[in-house]
Amino acid sequence: MAIAFDNSAPNNDPAVGTTDTVSYTVTGSNTAIVVGIQHTTSSNVSSITYDGVNLTQIHSNIVGEGTIRVDLWLLVGTSTGANDLVVTVSASDNFAYMIESYTGVFDGGSTGGMDSSASLSEDSSGDHTITYTTQSNNTCGAFYMRSQQNNTASTNVTFRESDGSVVRAIGDNNSSGFGTAGSHSQVVNAGVSGPIAFVGVALSSTAPSAIKKRNTVEIANIKTANTVE
Repeated sequence: MAIAFDNSAPNNDPAVGTTDTVSYTVTGSNTAIVVGIQHTTSSNVSSITYDGVNLTQIHSNIVGEGTIRVDLWLLVGTSTGANDLVVTVSASDNFAYMIESYTGVFDGGSTGGMDSSASLSEDSSGDHTITYTTQSNNTCGAFYMRSQQNNTASTNVTFRESDGSVVRAIGDNNSSGFGTAGSHSQVVNAGVSGPIAFVGVALSSTAPSAIKKRNTVEIANIKTANTVE
């Protein structure tokens, strides 16, 4: 099953306080949710849940600009339908987040569909690049970014949600996938240099090769044991 984009939602009006709740709809099978969130140095993200299930933090407190920090969270194997997504931070803060969901993701637990991750912070060039090293074919690079200036989509980038100025955006590589395992990049262009937090996770539709190899060894060992018996 190939990975496909399902849905997305912005929170363009930053929440003020310690928690925020939004109803978000997931459809399809072998699902995953990715949440990108910005907050300040006055707080950390304590938890993000969907339908009461905890997401796993993939990147934490990546520096964007000044006091702004960015996190990326993931849950593989979600409930379907309309359910509450709840974001909780450690202290009263002005925070904002964006959500996207996918189908066709390998379900091996909370991060079972994660092939690799990548991040970039405080880059000094106009082209801001994150690079994944994937183990599987046909992975999807889902990302969240926050910067000081307007950004435009570039290499392997499709914005699914963004604010009006594209200072904040969430998206992927158009779900077309990084076709083969190896090194792959996503690039956004701000036109000028400046601080940016750009974080991503490569989702896989199959078990990463390390898991496949382990399972093969386990099967071989079972056969050997049975032969000895």
